Amino acid sequence: MLKELHRIATIITGLMVLMVLVAGYFILPVWWTDEAQYTERDWLEYHLLTSDEIKCAPRITKDYIIEYHQRDGPSPYVRAIRFKGTTEATRLEHYLQALGYRPAINPIHGKMWASPDRSTTAYIYKRNNENEIELSFLDEPALESDIIK
Repeated sequence: MLKELHRIATIITGLMVLMVLVAGYFILPVWWTDEAQYTERDWLEYHLLTSDEIKCAPRITKDYIIEYHQRDGPSPYVRAIRFKGTTEATRLEHYLQALGYRPAINPIHGKMWASPDRSTTAYIYKRNNENEIELSFLDEPALESDIIK
């Protein structure tokens, strides 16, 4: 009886180790990636890399791509969603306002949006010649002097 319990415990332990190795094989490369482009259909990337701001952003067209770029030195961590087939920004601006973001001006990049705690900035880029619009979030603080009053 004791030998049989030991054998069952060994099998269960082996299966658990195998499951951890298989999960690690699929999850670690996604988790440690420097950049990725994907959609909601790419389940693993979507759930591991996508921030709540991007997950909840209005899908203003059905043709979109989510982008993720990890920090490289002093550059900011970037999360973005790019919509093809439109340059209409109104819904995205309303979304940022609903999150508590306030309009601001960056001396170099122009109009931006500052998060309530000013730790994150958001940009809406219109690419008229490509008929695309992009909503980007950067882990880059906004200065109080940049915020439009």
